[in-house]
Amino acid sequence: MMAILTNVLTKTIVKPFYRQNAGLLAMVFLIAGSFLRAVEHITLAEVAIRTHFVLAIYAGIWMLYGFHTTRFAARVLNDETILHHLRLIPRPMQWVVLVFTQLQLLLPVLIYAGFVATLAIKAGLWLSLTAILLTMMLLATWPLLWYTYILRHPATERLSGNIGSWFSQRFTTPYLFFFLRYLLSRQPVLLFLTKTGTLLVLLGLTALYPTDDYDLRLFGLGGLLVALAHITIIYRLYQFEHESLVLYRNLPVSLAQRLFRYMIQTAVLLLPEAILLIRYLPQDQSLWAILSVWAFTHSLVMVQFSLLLRRHRLPDELFPTLFWLLIGGFFTIMYQLPVWLLAMTGWLAASGLFMRYYPRSVWETR
Repeated sequence: MMAILTNVLTKTIVKPFYRQNAGLLAMVFLIAGSFLRAVEHITLAEVAIRTHFVLAIYAGIWMLYGFHTTRFAARVLNDETILHHLRLIPRPMQWVVLVFTQLQLLLPVLIYAGFVATLAIKAGLWLSLTAILLTMMLLATWPLLWYTYILRHPATERLSGNIGSWFSQRFTTPYLFFFLRYLLSRQPVLLFLTKTGTLLVLLGLTALYPTDDYDLRLFGLGGLLVALAHITIIYRLYQFEHESLVLYRNLPVSLAQRLFRYMIQTAVLLLPEAILLIRYLPQDQSLWAILSVWAFTHSLVMVQFSLLLRRHRLPDELFPTLFWLLIGGFFTIMYQLPVWLLAMTGWLAASGLFMRYYPRSVWETR
């Protein structure tokens, strides 16, 4: 009985979660593996276990990821009617199965926390070890309160749904902001995690830039990482257009107009990064130069979206695309090609791919 329930929850919650977040997780692993050596990973972990403030930041990031997983699982439990029957099984078995499911969702955090805890044991820092273990226990058990409530009150209207309904009755949303509204109402944690990560990357680069003889290539690499970090959001745009705006594809709108509208939507998504770059503009760089970095980032985001139109792929099949974009972008930046030239090349490539593949793009259900 236990094995059957675990298998059901794994197929309905765990696998869909990793499939939908494969792009974001792959980007995190690429950044961690490509730009940080093993020694630097160990150094960061040692700083965390020796500095309570840094360890609190680690715990906050872990909790944010835990909330993201819990929100996803709660939505599935609420929407999938077959899972409502879980409330009929004995409460202890119900809790065990749900905790095991939560542990599967927390696997990336558990692996990294285990690495940090190992260093704490070797250093004899028992207070830090206790804090890490308590954080992991909290992440694994507190969702039970949410899950149990949902099983007792299944298929309830979510607060975001009520708020969204109130706004939709009083305000008209222009087409260009349909997707942004969808992100804010249905994927707020994904949007927050992505934007927090990209803004922290750029903020770190602006702090690092004056410390050595760096040039614009440093910000170019940052723009590359920011663009690739948006892969999951771009996939959501691709999915949203195919599933929720099917009628739009049949409207008498030219391909050029459609492309221009997508460019505006992605530009709005990247607006916080533009504001941060302008706010912390280096003294030896012109506004034109720093805007070229943002333009390069925008062009790569459009390239990712246009590549999705070529052939339908699941989120966990995007890793090769991310890898080659990362490698290609890295070498073109390091060869000191003008950033504006890279941005123009990216826009032209995205436009060509869009014009060719948009009319035949389809969403496939597998």
